[in-house]
Amino acid sequence: QETTITRTLYIDETVSMVNILPHCHLLGKSWEIYATTPSSEIIPIIRINQWDFDWQSFYYPEYLLKIPAGSTITATCIYDNTSNNPDNPNDPPALVFPGQGTTDEMFFIPIEFIPYQEGDEDIYLGNFLSGDLNQDGTLNVLDVVILTNCVLVNNCGELENSYVGDLNGDEIWNVLDIVQLVNLILS
Repeated sequence: QETTITRTLYIDETVSMVNILPHCHLLGKSWEIYATTPSSEIIPIIRINQWDFDWQSFYYPEYLLKIPAGSTITATCIYDNTSNNPDNPNDPPALVFPGQGTTDEMFFIPIEFIPYQEGDEDIYLGNFLSGDLNQDGTLNVLDVVILTNCVLVNNCGELENSYVGDLNGDEIWNVLDIVQLVNLILS
């Protein structure tokens, strides 16, 4: 069957959202995440109409996103555990439990935010493609060469100030990021 899971998070102080990573596995069908302010204003955060397990990353708003104190973040994921889902690892569909394995399932949403400061909503985070180190608008072997050189020489210079090369979000540029970048390019 298809199952919809919704969870909420109350925000008790005004924050600025830096990024978000909706995460589920192969049964994921779609995501929608938004904030509702105390005055009932809706702040869209992210909508993924066709979830693809192989194409997921941290998503950054164009500018820091102000979420006022007293707001509620609502996250909804639809899971498709039917024969109509070509990514369903079970044929026929079977009962699935929460877990770390790809054939298990998750509802996991890390959100990075900082305490709000006046003017945060004017801070441009840039419109970039995660992994596009040479900023040519595509992911290709040149990005792999740049990232590999950065990791091997252990001197990423100005690049270390960017989230573009930290593809797995662990705040360290290493071989795991290179592997993830190659996988993104191949997929």
